Amino acid sequence: IEITQRGDYVYAITAGGLFSYHSETGEISQFSTIEGMSNIDPTTIYTDSTSGFVFLGYSDGTVNYLDENEQFWYISDIARTELFTTKRINRFVSHDGLLYIATEFGIVVYDIARDETRFSITKIGGNATGTPVKDISIANGRLWAAMGIHGVWSVSMSAPNVTFPTLWQKES
Repeated sequence: IEITQRGDYVYAITAGGLFSYHSETGEISQFSTIEGMSNIDPTTIYTDSTSGFVFLGYSDGTVNYLDENEQFWYISDIARTELFTTKRINRFVSHDGLLYIATEFGIVVYDIARDETRFSITKIGGNATGTPVKDISIANGRLWAAMGIHGVWSVSMSAPNVTFPTLWQKES
């Protein structure tokens, strides 16, 4: 489904779990719920270059991260929300210690060092509250959100509050 790299390791997610490949030794390892994954059907994977954590997202909103000792940790905030029924994790990107999580209801911002959710962006521009964000990126000082048929939207990372819908602009 998707791959990421951390040091000498390449991690790949499939419909059957997580695999790692060590580029120096050629060793392949498989991870599942036995090793601590929340599920075996991850939807996206991402390595934060600052912390070195490998983040896994799932269709039920669960987020795991794999630390440098290959121990799994669990982030349950998105999965526990009762505000939205569809909570799939679509993509991750990080910037300045924050993990931006694209979900089926918007963007959730998580503070990696503090291990806490900072805020959610559930209304972007004139779109309905809870419109899915399929992909996100940070480039040219802006946070970009690809929203399928609703187009691509962006907001300045230096905006006073990126949660204000009116600060987002539709890109052509």
